Amino acid sequence: MARQITGASESGWELLESLCTAAMAQWESRLLEGVEVEDCEEAFFCAATMTAAADFLAAWQSAAGVDFTAGEISVKTKTAGDIAGRMAIMRRAAEEVMKSYVAGGDFAFLEVKG
Repeated sequence: MARQITGASESGWELLESLCTAAMAQWESRLLEGVEVEDCEEAFFCAATMTAAADFLAAWQSAAGVDFTAGEISVKTKTAGDIAGRMAIMRRAAEEVMKSYVAGGDFAFLEVKG
């Protein structure tokens, strides 16, 4: 599923597989006491996939987006902002699906009006 989300080519599959393994370990370490992976299997694998996909996009962000270059003109289909937005959405979605099964995540101000 992570391959489909990221659109990873075969050259990126090894990295993506490693990121999936790391994401599963991260989510497993955050499980509430008494909660096992089997108790939230569907949410767990969904969150791990989205986390790994976001990490993959972060790793490939600098290389992503350029479709072609002709002389001094480059045509891009995705900007760094587009990719960062997708990464943030995936991370929030992963937190949302796992919120009943894990200890709180990182604290952050999303918006502060002064």
